[in-house]
Amino acid sequence: MAHVTINPDNPNAWMVILKEGETTFGRAEDNDVRVEEGGVSSHHCRVSLNQGVVTITDLNSTNGTSINGTRITQTVWNPGQVIHLGSMPVRLEGARAAASLPSVAAPVMATAAPASPPIPPPMQAAAPAAAPKPQMKLRISGGSSHAPAAPAAEAPAAEAAAEAPPTVFHTEPMIAPSGTRCKAHQKSLPRWHCPRCQKFFCDLCVTVRPSHTGPAHHLCRACGVECQPVQTQQEVDAGERGFFARLPGAFIYPLKGLGVLILIFITIVFVGSSMMRGMFSFIFQAMATGYLFLFMQNIIHCSAAGDEDMPSLPDFSGLLSAFLTFIGTIAICFVLPLGLLIAKLCNVEIPASAIIATVFLSLLYFPMAFLSVAMNDSVMAVNPLIVVPAILKVPMEYLVTTILLCAVFGLRIWGDKFASAAGDGALSTTEMSTMFMAIGIKMVWSVTSIYLLTVSIRFLGILYLTQKEKLGWF
Repeated sequence: MAHVTINPDNPNAWMVILKEGETTFGRAEDNDVRVEEGGVSSHHCRVSLNQGVVTITDLNSTNGTSINGTRITQTVWNPGQVIHLGSMPVRLEGARAAASLPSVAAPVMATAAPASPPIPPPMQAAAPAAAPKPQMKLRISGGSSHAPAAPAAEAPAAEAAAEAPPTVFHTEPMIAPSGTRCKAHQKSLPRWHCPRCQKFFCDLCVTVRPSHTGPAHHLCRACGVECQPVQTQQEVDAGERGFFARLPGAFIYPLKGLGVLILIFITIVFVGSSMMRGMFSFIFQAMATGYLFLFMQNIIHCSAAGDEDMPSLPDFSGLLSAFLTFIGTIAICFVLPLGLLIAKLCNVEIPASAIIATVFLSLLYFPMAFLSVAMNDSVMAVNPLIVVPAILKVPMEYLVTTILLCAVFGLRIWGDKFASAAGDGALSTTEMSTMFMAIGIKMVWSVTSIYLLTVSIRFLGILYLTQKEKLGWF
């Protein structure tokens, strides 16, 4: 199987399998193999594979294509030879050795006499060729009388492989330069590198596709190429804070940057939908709930990436899917107490202590389930096989997080009752000052309620940020 190794004998080496026919190399996006190197032209060279013989042709590149320091325009490329595209080395492997072509060297003399036809190599020289390894699938040419013909059953597969684009493989994990960070999250260390885009990504910025025959595939979201794993040295930062040290900062997190304006906008969307009346009120409230879930998911994602400022507002796409994900998560987490309560209402003898116990267990289960759903972007992540082991891996931190969440939500429930009482008083009073004061209290509490919700979601983001190595979800 003919293939080339770019940057051979280097930790950043990567391989490209050549297809039958022509394969173009260069920096432009329309090349078969995109190589983003400073010395490589937009359309640098063309590599032709014909019956196992490889020919390379320079496409008038700026820095040229050279072999052994001599620039060429077209030549046969034999296995083991290193061609330089500008200053970037590329080595050919797995091809069939050949003599030469009529147009071999770059400097063609105008006064040179016509070259005589090349003398074919002796027939006996081709006989002792090394047999291919059993585990490799080679495309054998039928044009040579000394090469065995390919089996008829493999012909369709060989033709399909010839038409397919070159496949990119990676030899070993890449060592990222010191100080490298994820392209989208500057606080996160890189875990993956796209050989086509030449960009580094963290676990949150790649698409994961499971595989039934091996490890999962991690694909670049921009070009779809499989990313190369990256090795990084964990930088020791004297100012790096752990879980408990970060918790107090969650209370000022919603006030950073444009946080206050974002809280006001979310409050308007959520409160405005609750004031809707009529047959479409449920639709508006469902859309607002979906938007609130997307807002909370953004907070968790940005917190997990180490961002210290509030995220931007989410767009209005996928509101129905977000609403169903949010409602499905709540329903699955509280299915036991809801089922027992319904049974009790149907005159089934259910002890009150059993209902209270299941409510307590659901409240303990829900925060980690919500975090898992938000990070994996799927309601299937509420699976106990994912949630329960995660709780057991970080018991102390999760217990503190759950207590804080219960305290914050308890404060919100108490404040909602107080604000509702103030709203009822505003409707029954005839004094303007009392009415405006009551309305003001209700509006201020609505913003405060969203603020407390943001703080509680920030707690979950901090939990994942500081314990993601133990959780091991990605």
